[in-house]
Amino acid sequence: MKTINLFQKTHLPKDGWFQGCVLCGVVTGHKEYVSFYRLGSTYLPYCNKYRFYSFTCKDCCFHMRRKRKWRNDFVEESRNMVDIYLKRRKSRK
Repeated sequence: MKTINLFQKTHLPKDGWFQGCVLCGVVTGHKEYVSFYRLGSTYLPYCNKYRFYSFTCKDCCFHMRRKRKWRNDFVEESRNMVDIYLKRRKSRK
């Protein structure tokens, strides 16, 4: 199973421990597992191939746990990033 990290672009190297938060872009080292249950049924064929993690700062984690809008924004942004990743994988083949 391949681990894929989702993050916003920053000045840091792509394979580093710290990346930009998915929601706000702040540099963080905290990763949040993105379950396929959250992403939706269209992504189920990929659940045995990939494991997605998104970099999420402590402030966004705090708000996501308390406010539905933040959680929905996180899921939507994660879906967008997963879609981009999967499209790039298909175009390489």
